[in-house]
Amino acid sequence: YTTQAAELCTWENHRQTVDLQYLIEGEEAIDVTEVADLGEPVSFKADSDTEKFGPSHRESTRVILRAGDFVTFVPEEAHRPKGQ
Repeated sequence: YTTQAAELCTWENHRQTVDLQYLIEGEEAIDVTEVADLGEPVSFKADSDTEKFGPSHRESTRVILRAGDFVTFVPEEAHRPKGQ
């Protein structure tokens, strides 16, 4: 997928599964915060165990991935992938 400005990206969390993000090529920024800082989810898809959240102005940590890098997120580690 194509990366985009952080404010266009969506916060997500997985209630029961671990999310592994592996970057094949390019560079991607992923912001990370505690799910408790995001309030109530705006949607939940049970088949992919994905909660989506609205925008947040809380402080977060940014992880920069480059080709060959990976990161894992466990439940309660909300993340906002696809960032530039």
